[in-house]
Parts: sequence; structure tokens; C-alpha cells
Amino acid sequence: MAAIAPSLSTSTQTSVSAGSCKVEFRHGNMTLENPSPELLTLLIRELTGRGR
Repeated sequence: MAAIAPSLSTSTQTSVSAGSCKVEFRHGNMTLENPSPELLTLLIRELTGRGR
């Protein structure tokens, strides 16, 4: 489950930003420092199942 959960619109102009992003998985954690908006958007899409 992601520690951040900004709402995503269907617009292609969605902007996401964060100084750091912590993602908690069943078997470990991942922290990204200063991730790009593109990486955050991709991560959120994949974790919410919207990338499929």
C-alpha cells in the first residue's frame, strides 16, 4: 500500500509532486527521495491498478 494517495483525474495534465515517497509492501519498504512527477504518477498508476 502506498503511503501517499493523491487523487488522480482522467486528465493527462495531472501533476504530482513530493519531496520523498515511501511505499510499504508486504515484504519490505521502498523510499524514493525527490522522485520526478513522472515517476510518481507511474508508481501511483501501477499501485492502484490503473496502468492495466
